[in-house]
Amino acid sequence: MKRMLLSVVFIVLLAVPSIMAPISAEAKVKTFNDVQATHANYTEIMEMANKGIISGYPDGTFKPNQKISRKHVATLLSRAFPEKPVRLYRAEDLNKSDPYYNDIMRALGSDWLRTTSTFKVRPNDNMTRGEMAIALGALLPDDMYKAGSKKV
Repeated sequence: MKRMLLSVVFIVLLAVPSIMAPISAEAKVKTFNDVQATHANYTEIMEMANKGIISGYPDGTFKPNQKISRKHVATLLSRAFPEKPVRLYRAEDLNKSDPYYNDIMRALGSDWLRTTSTFKVRPNDNMTRGEMAIALGALLPDDMYKAGSKKV
C-alpha cells in the first residue's frame, strides 16, 4: 500500500493535464515517446500507466515536466483509489456534464480536494504544494501523524 501511495504521489507531482484521456477496456502495455527507460521516474510512470491510472497524450507522449490541474489530480487519485465513494457536494464552477465530475466529487468526499468559501472547486487551476499536502494527508493513515511516528 505504501509503495502504491508513493508511486501515485510521484506521478501526481509529474503528471500533465492530458493524462486523463479515457482508458480503453483493452489495455495494452503502454509506452510514451518522451519517457525512456533512463528517465528518473520511468518505473513509476510505467507502473501507473499499466495499471490504467494514467494514459498520456493522444500523440503518445507523457510530458512529465508539465504542471497538473486540480481536476487531473482528482482523476488520478480517483483511479488509484476507486473504492472511495462518489459523494455529491456543492460546486459552483462544475456541472454534472463535466467529464471530471465524478472524480472531483470523489476527491471532495475523500478530502483530497476542498472548495473555496464560495464553493468553487477551481478544477482548471494548478494544484499548489499546500493543496497536495491536504490530498496526501487524507490518504495517509491517522497514526502517521502521531508524535514519534516515522516521517514520510
